[in-house]
Amino acid sequence: MSSQILNGERTPRALNTIVAALDPASLDRLSRIPCLLIDGHFRDADRWDHLQTISETPSAGPDAPPDGWVGLARSALHMAWYWTHAHPDAVELVLGATEHCAARIAKLEFAELDGIAARHASWFGLRWQARPDIWRSLASRAQDPTQAGV
Repeated sequence: MSSQILNGERTPRALNTIVAALDPASLDRLSRIPCLLIDGHFRDADRWDHLQTISETPSAGPDAPPDGWVGLARSALHMAWYWTHAHPDAVELVLGATEHCAARIAKLEFAELDGIAARHASWFGLRWQARPDIWRSLASRAQDPTQAGV
């Protein structure tokens, strides 16, 4: 996970403080958690039912995604697509997705994902943004090198 994204202006201040305290080794351990730490509004059926698959993305102005966010969205979408195909029974746990949204993602062609990421990068951000307690717990475990997994 990019520190630019974790410490960006779209990330709540409480999370910025928690993440800023992590050294590179702790960030690496955090990145190995067996669930997606990114939220793509995978519980918002209306959003996913009306997504635009065009690849044009605003390059400037208020709708332009911040640097790094298109790549983050692309990575999250690739992971979401993979999980909906390979392990559909685990999608709710791993992605935090509803069955409906998972089915919608599974119907997408892999080739469409980059365009969706470019167009809808603003949908993506850190999971559990309103729950700094979860992030404090994850950070605490990530800072302990003896932990087998966060």
